[in-house]
Amino acid sequence: MELFRQRNRGSEGRARDFFTIYDFGTFVSGSNTQPTDWMFSSALLGRTPPLVSPHDDPAILNLTWTYIGKTPIIGPADLGIFSVDNNTNQQQTGDFAAEATRNGGPNDGTKIDNVGNISVPVPEMSALLPIFSVCSAGLLALLPSFLRRRQTNC
Repeated sequence: MELFRQRNRGSEGRARDFFTIYDFGTFVSGSNTQPTDWMFSSALLGRTPPLVSPHDDPAILNLTWTYIGKTPIIGPADLGIFSVDNNTNQQQTGDFAAEATRNGGPNDGTKIDNVGNISVPVPEMSALLPIFSVCSAGLLALLPSFLRRRQTNC
């Protein structure tokens, strides 16, 4: 099981603010949990704030939680626990990105984007199958050439 505790650091959570964990991979469908007023989604291409460039492999699922509440969350504040279940305990480093709303100062109410690292599961073999298929096809394409060279040398 993957658990993520999110913390709002001095910004204001407003409807449509979100965070995405990129290249998470497979997870148990329906296992997601999140605080009230948050909506979960997953997609091969993650929702990304416009001012950051996290790594996002289009063949591996991303997880996104979006705030849909009507009451602004004034930070710093503990947002709660967000989680999904998966079937591996092997981890690697992945990226996350978030978009929140500035709270106070001359840019009050404008969007603020951030990006960072987070642990994500190592992809299962089923996720790597297309990669292995392409590599195998390439090796098979070279096989006749190798056999011709070998017969010529005999």
